[in-house]
Amino acid sequence: MIDKIKHVLSQIDGITGWKINEVTKSAEELFFIKKKLDMNRSKDVHVYELTIYVAFEENGKQYLGASRTELSASMSDDDIRTILEDTKLGASFVKNGYYELVNPTDENPDVSTSSFASGDLIDYMPRLTKAVYEPDQNVAGGINSCEIFLNKRINHIMNSKGVDVTYTTYTNMVEIITEWNDGVEPVELYEFMNLGDFEPQLITEKVSGMLEQSKLRAHAKPATALSNINVILSGDAVKEFLEYYVKKANAQSIYEKTSGFLVGQKLQGEDAQGDIIQVELLPILEGSSKSAPYDADGVLLKPITLIKNGVLQTYYGANQYTSYLGVATTGHLANARFACGSMSYEAMKHEPYIELVSFSNFQMNPLTGDFGGEVRLANYYDGEQVVAVTGASISSNIEKVHSEMKLSIESMKIDNYEGPKHILFKGLEVAGN
Repeated sequence: MIDKIKHVLSQIDGITGWKINEVTKSAEELFFIKKKLDMNRSKDVHVYELTIYVAFEENGKQYLGASRTELSASMSDDDIRTILEDTKLGASFVKNGYYELVNPTDENPDVSTSSFASGDLIDYMPRLTKAVYEPDQNVAGGINSCEIFLNKRINHIMNSKGVDVTYTTYTNMVEIITEWNDGVEPVELYEFMNLGDFEPQLITEKVSGMLEQSKLRAHAKPATALSNINVILSGDAVKEFLEYYVKKANAQSIYEKTSGFLVGQKLQGEDAQGDIIQVELLPILEGSSKSAPYDADGVLLKPITLIKNGVLQTYYGANQYTSYLGVATTGHLANARFACGSMSYEAMKHEPYIELVSFSNFQMNPLTGDFGGEVRLANYYDGEQVVAVTGASISSNIEKVHSEMKLSIESMKIDNYEGPKHILFKGLEVAGN
């Protein structure tokens, strides 16, 4: 099929370049209602994602238009030719600034290893099911529904410059809804996990934590407004918060002027008193579903230090946008390892605080730095006792807090993130019911 596509491409005038992403996907899926298997299915998909590039000039400016389409192996030469002519025409109207496509390299990539590669996907499904349901032993609460997905994806990337690389990724996705009803107030919680390796202990720990949160949420008291209170951010929200720095350093954000980050800038200000951000971007991170030796353009990925001692070291991103900025092409790196901080979790709790354990939907706006959300569950310590509360909400901006925030000594790993497990902010406002 690839030879057929390349043959048709060679017969069409006006095409400057092309990229083919041949994707072979296989998947196993299980759907549960409580502990009963409701449905299972397998999938096998083979598609060819083709991007056509057309260079043209207008008013003295050079452009490289791009347009993408999908092809299947069942198509005839005439079908392919018709689609490629239309795709070429579409590319001729796209006014992207001109840049060169990726060149091949002889360097060896970092390679990720996943336990899923050692057997058939279907063999792992009973073991994943056991990991999910092992903590479901309570009469008052348990798993309401669950969906387990295990995907294998073989990526074959070629372009007109001679790039020709292949790599395989695995993704284990688990969606869980837990419930708790012991006569007080029925509660349901939803969580989603992404894993790149077989890590049953992480799944079991997540479900155990959800069940405990469901129980606490059922008995939680309504939150009251708190002023000038220490706030501890924990878990998934920490990942979302810190990824702000990575998103703002992306070359596309810089080029499109949605970020004002400058190389050499002290991102937390000249007089930051808290823990200083340090982060590496990595092609391979153990257990990450985003690990890959190449990006979607076929760029060989290498580790980079993005932020050191709070200072932005470089921009990173796809070949198109790093080319526009005139910086080295790093490719799109999707894994981030943040340095942990100087303060233990226990030390964070020495003064009155509210720990935000679970949100309905925590959001960090990468454009403005605004963050916050409605809190499903929090632990409030008034100096004497810890009480579970619900219904609080928080809203602030990273510029107001990051010069004095404290990062935990304790670390965690959530898919493509590795770094602090907790962040302490001092003197924030928390709204109540």
